[in-house]
Amino acid sequence: MTLEDNGKKMTALLIGLAAVTVLLVAGIVYHGNKEHRFERIRTALLTNFSDMILCEYDRNKDVLRCTSNISRVLAVEQTQITDFKQFIADSGLVHPQDHLVLEDMIKRHLKEGETEKYEVRLKAKGNAYIWCRLDIVSIGSKRKRILVIKVTDISGEKKKEMALMRKAQRDTLSGLLNRGAFKDQVSEYIRQSQGGCLFLIDLDNFKDINDRYGHLAGDESIRKVGEVLRACFSARDVIGRYGGVDFFAFVPGRMSRDIIDGRAADVIRAVEKITLEEAPDLHFTCSIGIVSCEEGSSFRECLKHADEAMYEAKSRGKNSWIVQ
Repeated sequence: MTLEDNGKKMTALLIGLAAVTVLLVAGIVYHGNKEHRFERIRTALLTNFSDMILCEYDRNKDVLRCTSNISRVLAVEQTQITDFKQFIADSGLVHPQDHLVLEDMIKRHLKEGETEKYEVRLKAKGNAYIWCRLDIVSIGSKRKRILVIKVTDISGEKKKEMALMRKAQRDTLSGLLNRGAFKDQVSEYIRQSQGGCLFLIDLDNFKDINDRYGHLAGDESIRKVGEVLRACFSARDVIGRYGGVDFFAFVPGRMSRDIIDGRAADVIRAVEKITLEEAPDLHFTCSIGIVSCEEGSSFRECLKHADEAMYEAKSRGKNSWIVQ
């Protein structure tokens, strides 16, 4: 066999090996693509049967990619959002009061594998906001840091939590806010420079009611006063029970003296109309102290002045009001 023949055989062998290699690689690629395609289909099907949304946020590119079910749950049509920060600012997807929460999430430079949880209100398909929990884990290198985000609707949990919170803020007898909850809400109004008028309302001669008719009649009197105050003040006003037979109401914003006097007169007349079945001859009256809460004042200062005004009304014969 000549050298030329050996060269031809070697060439044929190399070509054959190359062909086999190409076929093997093609087979591996084919099966790999098939498996990836299968995984994509499986993931898409699973997400379509779930309300849990999975997303990944590329911090460097400012791009958010989400599973296809996002458009079924939230008011978002696309599964990929470029310029995500701008989208959040313009779209209304995140409740205005929760923008700072999401900004903190995006700015945080979590380490590899580090996790965080956030609770935000997101706009649902029907444009109402729902509470969602964002479970976040950071993956990738510093050059390509990705936040993997699991979005879960927790509206039901939040509703129960808020119901329990509201219950804890209520005075069980009158149904009004308790002292602590009232103070917190009014202090927030004053802090926001909205101000308003504080009414401190005390039921006159309550000891006589307890002594003559018993504590059950006293409890019923407190419940009736709670009903009267809810009727005299609007839903935006803050109404609470200070303790004993002292109640208070806060009307946000500025009020003219005529409006203040009119509101106080309404309360006086409404309390006078209270009747108890077990004590039909009982006549109810109240004394009211009123003070304007200006910007920079504290709840404690306002309550002190309202208390002084209320006692002045009592000293002048009760069943009246004094504006300090």
